[in-house]
Amino acid sequence: MSINEKAMLVKLSISQWYNRVIDHKVTDEIAQKYEVTEQEDKYVKTLLPRIAVRNIQRAISDLRKFHYANTLPWQDGSVRILSSSNFFHYQQGIAARRAKLDEAVAEFVSNYPKWLDHARRTKKGLFDETQYPTASGIRDHYKINITFLPFPNVADFRVDIDDKELERIKAQTIQALTEALSSANQSLIDRLYERVHLLYSALNDPERIFRDSTVTSIMETADLVERLNVTNDARVNSAVAATRTALQDVHPDMLRNSPNFRNKVALRCAELLTAFKKES
Repeated sequence: MSINEKAMLVKLSISQWYNRVIDHKVTDEIAQKYEVTEQEDKYVKTLLPRIAVRNIQRAISDLRKFHYANTLPWQDGSVRILSSSNFFHYQQGIAARRAKLDEAVAEFVSNYPKWLDHARRTKKGLFDETQYPTASGIRDHYKINITFLPFPNVADFRVDIDDKELERIKAQTIQALTEALSSANQSLIDRLYERVHLLYSALNDPERIFRDSTVTSIMETADLVERLNVTNDARVNSAVAATRTALQDVHPDMLRNSPNFRNKVALRCAELLTAFKKES
């Protein structure tokens, strides 16, 4: 099975209301007061208290975090690689987080008149009604767009140019794809390294209290890394297998209740981290 059948490209775009505006009136007043001729400095005004859009920002952050966690880096930061084996998990996760965002936006729109009154009272002379959208208009600022694109196939690269030049372009494209996929595979090993290193650091500090997720997230990451390994890279497979062998029997309570077992697991983590570095 070719890479084109195992992966696709995905782009996530999020538009939102940014809750701030350049106040040109205040900017001009400051410029006149201090006799500034070149107005490179701007007075940026926050329209509503940040708490007003806090739930929306959290929902957007969670959506972006999920998108990046479930895809691989591509040449352009706004476009990512999505494996076909992770497609439905990705779709379900995005749908759930989109619903959370819609709920947060609906709540904000419902309370918007109250926040607008709050701005009138607190902004006083700085309040300008024209700088605020309507309640119905503010909903339109929030949009999520996800675009799926086929993974590049050099064999289908057809353009009406000189054959020699076409072959040169194809060779460059193949090299770029190889480098991009190599970087993506390394990012998978890096994910495992980060999770294991977090546990290793916690285990080597007897006074440190760690959450269950410090342990359980390692196996979750291993499962995700396996799904994202679109090239079936041997280094990635080896890292996943080694992680499962070393840590799949580890439970948070066992680490808390047995210093001896804690030390053994810390040693396993150290060996894993060394192996991961060799894979890099």
